[in-house]
Amino acid sequence: MDDTLPPRTIVAQRFVIESRASSGGMGTVYRATDTLTAQPVALKVMGGSAGAQDGLRFAREARLLAELRHPGIVAHVASGQSED
Repeated sequence: MDDTLPPRTIVAQRFVIESRASSGGMGTVYRATDTLTAQPVALKVMGGSAGAQDGLRFAREARLLAELRHPGIVAHVASGQSED
Protein backbone atom coordinates (compact mmCIF):
# COMPACT_ATOMS: atom_id res chain seq x y z
CA MET A 1 0.00 0.00 0.00
CA ASP A 2 1.33 3.44 -0.94
CA ASP A 3 0.67 5.86 1.93
CA THR A 4 2.67 8.72 0.39
CA LEU A 5 1.17 12.11 1.14
CA PRO A 6 0.36 14.06 -2.01
CA PRO A 7 1.68 17.59 -2.65
CA ARG A 8 -0.27 20.40 -0.96
CA THR A 9 -1.32 18.14 1.94
CA ILE A 10 -1.28 20.17 5.16
CA VAL A 11 0.17 18.39 8.20
CA ALA A 12 -0.50 19.60 11.75
CA GLN A 13 -2.22 22.71 10.37
CA ARG A 14 1.28 24.05 9.70
CA PHE A 15 3.40 22.15 7.18
CA VAL A 16 2.55 22.02 3.47
CA ILE A 17 3.93 18.98 1.66
CA GLU A 18 5.82 19.78 -1.55
CA SER A 19 7.22 16.37 -2.49
CA ARG A 20 8.47 13.05 -1.14
CA ALA A 21 12.23 13.20 -0.50
CA SER A 22 13.02 9.70 0.79
CA SER A 23 11.71 6.76 2.76
CA GLY A 24 13.17 4.13 5.04
CA GLY A 25 12.40 1.70 7.80
CA MET A 26 10.76 4.22 10.14
CA GLY A 27 8.80 6.31 7.69
CA THR A 28 8.92 8.88 4.92
CA VAL A 29 10.68 12.22 4.70
CA TYR A 30 9.02 15.02 2.73
CA ARG A 31 10.13 18.40 1.48
CA ALA A 32 7.65 20.84 2.98
CA THR A 33 7.11 24.49 3.87
CA ASP A 34 6.47 25.72 7.39
CA THR A 35 3.56 28.16 7.03
CA LEU A 36 4.53 29.97 10.25
CA THR A 37 8.00 30.92 9.00
CA ALA A 38 7.72 30.35 5.21
CA GLN A 39 10.95 28.32 5.53
CA PRO A 40 11.61 25.00 3.81
CA VAL A 41 11.66 22.01 6.17
CA ALA A 42 12.18 18.27 6.09
CA LEU A 43 9.10 16.57 7.53
CA LYS A 44 9.50 12.99 8.74
CA VAL A 45 6.29 10.97 9.05
CA MET A 46 6.25 7.57 10.71
CA GLY A 47 4.79 4.77 8.61
CA GLY A 48 1.32 3.43 9.34
CA SER A 49 2.57 -0.11 9.96
CA ALA A 50 4.93 0.96 12.76
CA GLY A 51 4.48 -0.61 16.18
CA ALA A 52 4.60 0.79 19.71
CA GLN A 53 8.38 0.36 19.99
CA ASP A 54 8.82 2.24 16.71
CA GLY A 55 6.76 5.11 18.12
CA LEU A 56 8.99 5.30 21.20
CA ARG A 57 12.12 5.26 19.01
CA PHE A 58 10.65 7.96 16.76
CA ALA A 59 9.86 10.20 19.77
CA ARG A 60 13.36 9.64 21.19
CA GLU A 61 14.91 10.65 17.86
CA ALA A 62 12.89 13.90 17.91
CA ARG A 63 13.97 14.70 21.49
CA LEU A 64 17.63 14.08 20.68
CA LEU A 65 17.50 16.15 17.51
CA ALA A 66 15.92 19.03 19.46
CA GLU A 67 19.02 19.12 21.69
CA LEU A 68 21.55 19.32 18.85
CA ARG A 69 22.95 22.58 17.47
CA HIS A 70 25.42 22.30 14.60
CA PRO A 71 25.57 23.89 11.12
CA GLY A 72 25.90 20.43 9.54
CA ILE A 73 22.77 19.02 11.23
CA VAL A 74 19.21 19.91 10.34
CA ALA A 75 17.53 21.99 13.08
CA HIS A 76 14.53 20.60 14.95
CA VAL A 77 11.43 22.74 14.35
CA ALA A 78 8.58 20.77 15.92
CA SER A 79 7.37 17.28 16.69
CA GLY A 80 4.12 15.71 17.68
CA GLN A 81 1.48 13.14 16.94
CA SER A 82 -1.47 13.53 14.62
CA GLU A 83 -4.96 12.25 15.29
CA ASP A 84 -4.49 9.91 12.33
